[in-house]
Amino acid sequence: MDVDSFWQMLEQSALQQPLLAVVVLLFSRFAPLPASYQPWFFIRAVANAIRAKVAKPSNGRQQQYLAGALATLVMLVPFAVLLIAFEELSAWPEFFQAFLLYLSLDWQFYANQIRQVSQSIEKQQTSLARDQLSSLVLRKTDKLSNAGIAKAALDATAFRLSKHWFGVLFWYLVGGGIAACCYRLLLELQQQWNPKLLRQREFGFFVSIVERVFSAVPLLGNTLLLALWVNIRDTLTFHKYSQDRQLSFTSRWLLSAWAAALKCSVAGPIYYENEKVPRVRIGPDTQPTAAHLLKALTIATQLQRVAILLVFGLVALRVAAL
Repeated sequence: MDVDSFWQMLEQSALQQPLLAVVVLLFSRFAPLPASYQPWFFIRAVANAIRAKVAKPSNGRQQQYLAGALATLVMLVPFAVLLIAFEELSAWPEFFQAFLLYLSLDWQFYANQIRQVSQSIEKQQTSLARDQLSSLVLRKTDKLSNAGIAKAALDATAFRLSKHWFGVLFWYLVGGGIAACCYRLLLELQQQWNPKLLRQREFGFFVSIVERVFSAVPLLGNTLLLALWVNIRDTLTFHKYSQDRQLSFTSRWLLSAWAAALKCSVAGPIYYENEKVPRVRIGPDTQPTAAHLLKALTIATQLQRVAILLVFGLVALRVAAL
């Protein structure tokens, strides 16, 4: 088969999407989009403006539930329609979809922030580490010890990797770049309207439920890959003793896998505003350190490579079957 024949076969087959996914994943790894050029800062500003306009404590609970659902649809539906319109105008729709995937992948930005937190903990710069962490998590950080900072950063690493990388990739493979970008928007809305904060508990309920549903499959897939890659037996053990109403079934599986992989404690009680949320501690009694954070980033990179190889293997199987 010559090059021209292979390219014609590629254009007429379903191989373009996974191949472009591999290219974009590698490109986002070594040439991530700078934070100042990412569109999500604008999305956050719009989401915050909507929340300030309609999420008022003086309104009744049912009105807040309804307002949150309508606000989610107001943000999501026009966004999806606009992307579909641009795709229709595109000369190469597959490239446009791949570009949307690139815009949706901002894991490297968060990984660099986690690395900075680890360096600050290592240097005993606790106040600086708290400030760096505060932009990554919703919980209060002003009274956290170095171990508490590391534990909060590990939680953020686990969920960011699962949603902002595996989740975005999963929905791209399922529905293309538009699905990946809409899912990424959903993550941003959930973070900005998080119902864990008392002032927006009812307002953020709808988007939180929707986000949890769409994140369930990639989160479980990430957990399975991590458990098989590192330590599945301890994952099962830790999950068995992690019954907690504050953590969902999928979240407990994910944190159990990370506790087994890092051999340290994760989860535990947290503070949102002035409210303490009792959560079960998962894993051994060893408290996390800066070294655990760096190890978590190393494992995250390994998991990404395995996922890329799996996608590439899928492409190879399809080529072999043609």
